[in-house]
Amino acid sequence: MNRPNGIPPERRNELGEFLRRIKPQILLSITTLGIVSTVALLKSGDEYIAVVTGCTGGIIALGMKILDSE
Repeated sequence: MNRPNGIPPERRNELGEFLRRIKPQILLSITTLGIVSTVALLKSGDEYIAVVTGCTGGIIALGMKILDSE
């Protein structure tokens, strides 16, 4: 069985459909929020906890937007 990239053919269609649903703006936003959250965690000050909380909430909200578009 020839499987490029280790993905079976029946899963390739599902993956392609999922990737078509994600808009580049949402992917960029989730990535940016993740980077900002990671930097705030590395700073490890009490004032940065609010930044991490806000970024986490933003990531969750964008994830729910992706799920709602199904």
